[in-house]
Amino acid sequence: MLVPMVSIKPAGSRWKTMSALSIPASRLARAVVSLRRLLPDGRQLAADEFATRQQWLTAILTLHIPPLMTIGLLRGYTVVHLLAEVVAPIAVLSWISDMRGLPPVFRAAVTTTGLTLCSSILVHLTDGLIESHFHFFVLVPLVTLYQHWTPFLVTIGWVLFHHGVVGIFDPRSVYNHPAAVNSPVKWAGVHGVFVLAASLACLVAWRFNQNERERTELLLAASAQPLYGRDLNGRITMASRSLAELLGMNPDDVIGRRDHDLLHLGPIESCEICLHIAEGTAEELRYPQFEVDGHRFPVDVSS
Repeated sequence: MLVPMVSIKPAGSRWKTMSALSIPASRLARAVVSLRRLLPDGRQLAADEFATRQQWLTAILTLHIPPLMTIGLLRGYTVVHLLAEVVAPIAVLSWISDMRGLPPVFRAAVTTTGLTLCSSILVHLTDGLIESHFHFFVLVPLVTLYQHWTPFLVTIGWVLFHHGVVGIFDPRSVYNHPAAVNSPVKWAGVHGVFVLAASLACLVAWRFNQNERERTELLLAASAQPLYGRDLNGRITMASRSLAELLGMNPDDVIGRRDHDLLHLGPIESCEICLHIAEGTAEELRYPQFEVDGHRFPVDVSS
């Protein structure tokens, strides 16, 4: 929050100096605040959301080993060389990123480091083949799935290091055409511009997604109805306070729980509500029995 400052000292020259400096400083502060509002917050995902995305991204990281090994062998690299350059680092980073006792942000940063390393290895194994650089463009939206600034900045930082530092000292390992080899700084800038454009597009999508989530959360907070949102696995991702009060629980304790475990009757395989929701047919249905804390009552379910 910007607090207006007022000076009452009438000294002429000093007054002019202070006012001259305060104008650009104030404009700069307003510009920073405006820019900050355009960017996503990068808040930590809910535990169940992070676990799902981390599992998929770690699997993607691990699955890079076979194709990179195949490309390396076809390019004439020895098995020993590929074990050291491909298998060892990717396997170690995959193992660390799968350690559930570590902080989520650290695990995300490790996974991102592994994925960016895969991009660099692919470029190196193909002697800077331009088409191999496309891997970096695939990587940016993948990392944006974390919706956190740390892995996102790790990706951008690695791209800058790989093209701006490695590309200058060993251009033939990054580029495969004479123009880039002879002018690595220029072509690092060209690649950087396109990666920046891809990053901006991902930031816009990230921000829109955050806006939609915030609007939904506001609607849930203001609603007197017991509402909740669920993911494809049936875990509650957001819930109204009315639902938490109905369950006799703290709102934060509802998040991450399976809706069937909290609300529905019978085994999940034969749960009529779950089946209708999964099939996308539960628009406005009445169920004769719902259970909360051992009490059963009729409800209308809208989906």
